[in-house]
Amino acid sequence: MRRRVFLAVLTLTAGFGLVAAAPALAQQSALMPGITLGGSKPKLTPEQQEKQDRLDRAYKAATDSQPAAKPVDPWGNARAPTQGAQVTDKPVQRRR
Repeated sequence: MRRRVFLAVLTLTAGFGLVAAAPALAQQSALMPGITLGGSKPKLTPEQQEKQDRLDRAYKAATDSQPAAKPVDPWGNARAPTQGAQVTDKPVQRRR
């Protein structure tokens, strides 16, 4: 009887330990190869580097030549129009 209880407790403890360690084991799996998102970029040849520089300069020139955009007001159509409305500093008095 004692042996059964001991084995049951040991099995439950090992099971909970594996469940708790699963996220860490999933990150270091030997079955999955290492994946790098940034990675090392291959060295460009001088011709490729010159082409990349020309593209960069053309992009910068195109973005610099655009006029500045007006700020966007996403709630602009939800507000009451201010045209024709009189704005006063005096509070509105109620009739008594």
